Amino acid sequence: MAKIKHLIFDMGNVLMRYDPEVPLREYVSSEEARDLIRKELFQGPEWVERDRGTISIEEMYESVAKRIPEQYHEELKKCVYGWDICMEPLEKSVKLCEDARKWGYQTYVLSNAAADEFYQYFPKFSPLEAFDGVMVSSEVHLIKPDVRIYECLLEKYQLKPEECLFFDDRKDNVEGAREAGMQAMVFTEDYESLRAFLKEQAGIMDGEMNVDSSNNEKEKEIKITENTKITEAGATSATSEKKKDLLHKVTKTMRAVLIPLIVAATVLTSACSLSPAPEPRTTQEENGGQAVTEQQGQSADSGTASQSSESISLDSIPAYSGQSYVTINNNVPDFTDADMQTTSYEDYSELDSLGRCGVANAIVGIDLMPTEERGAIGQVKPSGWHTIKYEGIDGNYLYNRCHLIGYQLSGENANEKNLITGTRYLNVTGMLPFEDEVADYVKQNNAHVRYRVTPIFEGDNLVASGVQMEAKSVEDNGAGVCYNVYVYNVQPGVIIDYATGDSRKATDEEAAAQSASTSTATSTPSGQQSQATEKTYVLNTNTMKYHTPDCSSVADIKENNRQEFTGTAAELQQQGYEPCGRCHPE
Repeated sequence: MAKIKHLIFDMGNVLMRYDPEVPLREYVSSEEARDLIRKELFQGPEWVERDRGTISIEEMYESVAKRIPEQYHEELKKCVYGWDICMEPLEKSVKLCEDARKWGYQTYVLSNAAADEFYQYFPKFSPLEAFDGVMVSSEVHLIKPDVRIYECLLEKYQLKPEECLFFDDRKDNVEGAREAGMQAMVFTEDYESLRAFLKEQAGIMDGEMNVDSSNNEKEKEIKITENTKITEAGATSATSEKKKDLLHKVTKTMRAVLIPLIVAATVLTSACSLSPAPEPRTTQEENGGQAVTEQQGQSADSGTASQSSESISLDSIPAYSGQSYVTINNNVPDFTDADMQTTSYEDYSELDSLGRCGVANAIVGIDLMPTEERGAIGQVKPSGWHTIKYEGIDGNYLYNRCHLIGYQLSGENANEKNLITGTRYLNVTGMLPFEDEVADYVKQNNAHVRYRVTPIFEGDNLVASGVQMEAKSVEDNGAGVCYNVYVYNVQPGVIIDYATGDSRKATDEEAAAQSASTSTATSTPSGQQSQATEKTYVLNTNTMKYHTPDCSSVADIKENNRQEFTGTAAELQQQGYEPCGRCHPE
């Protein structure tokens, strides 16, 4: 038997306790409903496909809900979005992993799970950095016991299968590991025997120890199969990914070298007269954003590219009053002539001494946009990060890892220089509509947009108070896209300590004050017609957004989520709907 060097752990009921009865008892009142939700959700095909990474959590809910009586939908939703309350560390497994590393073993995790949720709850067990490697099934679109997922792990971390010992509480998953050439055993929480075996293998103690018991000898028997080769499909996939990564790095390096040269050449040879700056657009303001009339002076030399705008003062920003953003400088961004180039690039500031992000710059073009599926970002912990849930928030989690330059614009995913701790409200209601506007323009016109996002921190706070977003279309000098806004990093119903990222639920008085501010802000929005006017809207019942019938987003709404509504915007808002950030329906 080869010397064991690498320990590979399943997650559920090996490292953390997984028990769906916990959310069923917590969220579901009747035994009939519990039986139904247990069968259709936790034992249903959607749960497997979620682990495989083929459906979103929203799609899982919608699909399962079709088989559940409507009277149980609210309880089902709580189980879908809050099932992970059961995920608690197995303390003896925590100790086992810690000691195994001291004994000289490398440790890895191989889990069937949805990555977006895994990276939220797994840190309760241990920091991800403590492990030498982690592979989550939804990221590779393979699930155990498919032999290919074990081979992907071996290939990714360059491990010899015969030197690996895999633990799982399911016998079929153990057999899959053996088929991939690993040593493997069924995990039974017999920590005493397991610790003795691992210490013996590491040469920590003398004497012969037999891990197997007579009752489950076959289950715990460690085997090595002759199947030690990576499958052709797995090897091809891994090679392809390496090529893509290399191409992406080369492209970025070329951009980093060429952009300064292009900018310098423009400064030296600029003889072209640009068309006059456009009148400030009011499209965003008509969606209810307030205006901050703070004149931000242009750079003294309009031919010099600016990597950052003049810092806005939080003193000049009005307190949040129910709208997700306010306009700055009459909605005109602070770019120089030299900024307006037609070669795509992206540039991120180094983290400061507190680990905080700085300004992020880009010229967004189609060539900068992602061509691959988005990966996980849970390993990044931005300054002020906390994993905490509140009922009533879309997805339940207060904080998102918010991209300064959105993934859809840059293809930049798990970059710590591009991720801040932002509320769900900032991410989806605040920033996303502005990102969508840029993405739509670039795709529809095959053009470029100068883009800059600046996180605004007060003093030494670890969580940004908000972000300044600036954008201006290049080829038409701002006729297509032009905005300069401050977006609030708030979450209605929650009070945030920006110094640390701690938070608490708002008191009834505080929530009432927020609600009153929202009502005041939305009752007479600047530039809008009265919300009492009846119109026809298209609703997305999944995202709770309402659109004009000619909005480009309407085509993307799934048929079962799409409804037409004739009435007033005020009625929709009372039902919990929000206006689309693209079409800005009145």
